[in-house]
Amino acid sequence: MMNVRLAIRPYSSCTCAAFSGREAGWTDPGRVLIDSPEVPRGGEVHSMKILITGASGYFCEELIAQLSLAGHELRLSDIVHMETEHEFVNCSVTEFGALALAMEGVDAVFHTVVGGRRYPPDSPVNRAHTGVEHFNTTVMGTFNILQLAGEMGIGRVVMIGSEAARGQRIPPTDWEVCDEWTPARPDYVYALAKYVMEPISEYATRIDGVETAVLRNAWFGAANGKSVTRMGTSLLFQRSALRRDLVRAGVLAIEKENLGHDVFLLSGSTEFTKEDVPELRTDPRAVVERYYPGACDKLAEYGDGDELQKLFDSRNLWKIDDISHSRKVLGWEPTYNFRNFYEGLMADAFPKDYMFREMVTTGTDADKAIFL
Repeated sequence: MMNVRLAIRPYSSCTCAAFSGREAGWTDPGRVLIDSPEVPRGGEVHSMKILITGASGYFCEELIAQLSLAGHELRLSDIVHMETEHEFVNCSVTEFGALALAMEGVDAVFHTVVGGRRYPPDSPVNRAHTGVEHFNTTVMGTFNILQLAGEMGIGRVVMIGSEAARGQRIPPTDWEVCDEWTPARPDYVYALAKYVMEPISEYATRIDGVETAVLRNAWFGAANGKSVTRMGTSLLFQRSALRRDLVRAGVLAIEKENLGHDVFLLSGSTEFTKEDVPELRTDPRAVVERYYPGACDKLAEYGDGDELQKLFDSRNLWKIDDISHSRKVLGWEPTYNFRNFYEGLMADAFPKDYMFREMVTTGTDADKAIFL
């Protein structure tokens, strides 16, 4: 019997303990080192042939590396050509016939495609057309893949969703702790399209028996050419996560036995609790200073102190993500969060002009150097 999760549970608070590696420090210009502990894979894993859609994207650079190191055979697809050592198919997920050929003979699909053609935002028609293209590519691409998977006997599909699916403007009086069961209120086209992926995948599991997982990824661009201030505020205010950590969750999902259907919230963690929420709404700087003494003044040294204050004034810190479901089911934990960053910040580990850029996993000792 398929393990289809349909029950609604009440939300609960979660104290997100820091997951600290070695104190961050740089040993030569342009490299920050931390320990990057391996998350247990949970037993023997059999090699699969996996199709990755949208394979030329930033997320997939790391995904290809991790799945290859795990011993899986890969077939890549995208609408743009890419040079790769793996089998490559040039196709769109909205082109049903070409997509069927790309999916022929695979055991699983990792679906990462999002969006579509962007039109110049110089007229109402163009702006609407961009929204239509985005929705069509994201939603119909997902539906096409799942329909074909059901007909072709492909056992599982893992998809990149987004935490944006729940909505970015949830009134703070409604939910203090957000998890997979927080009622979704998508408030723009991207969020709506990502949300619609979830019931489509549940349908594919319930009706066609295709095991499915949707990863509600937090923003993972913080370490992609960002300054020290931007990295810190992204980890703190947006609860962003490293690309490497989010990809690791995807690998755990696609390898998991008896996956059924599931949705996983994946974000960075802070130590804030439900009890901190009232003060986070009124005086967020005081709460930050209680957990991370000196962080605010130190961050201001790297950038615009007024800009940091604007972020505090936005009251965006009241949201607390409960990632306990991902911890329990996948055994997943972010290996780098604001606590790790804070330790490096206070140890003066980052040069004033430091720009973060995340390295691709290599499987060697250099794997511990997660930032260039």
